[in-house]
Amino acid sequence: MNKEVCEKFKNVREWLPHELIEGNNTNIDENLKKYCDKGLCEDSFEKINAGCLYLFDALFGSSQLFNSVAKGNTNIVDYILIWLSYMLNLTKNEESASIEPFYKAYINTDKKYNNKIGSYR
Repeated sequence: MNKEVCEKFKNVREWLPHELIEGNNTNIDENLKKYCDKGLCEDSFEKINAGCLYLFDALFGSSQLFNSVAKGNTNIVDYILIWLSYMLNLTKNEESASIEPFYKAYINTDKKYNNKIGSYR
């Protein structure tokens, strides 16, 4: 993982500490609010979703980023999915024993996960 990619994960770790995920605190860092519906992330899944969207946007958000960062490091999606799995494990209960409920609720239906990057899809 190069320094630029590592910095993005460091940002999420600072902006989205484990205590914020595990607790009922709805205060989320200003840098992540734009990834929350209406600027509010009220539950753990919404907070994790904001962090995940930030990572994809920061690393794949434009064709320039895609060409400079993502193409040079084919493991970035793996890193994001490992982070996502780890964060979901922090909230594990009967309903979220796997990534599937998160995928169905957010990734599969949210248009933000399906935006085009330049001429790429």
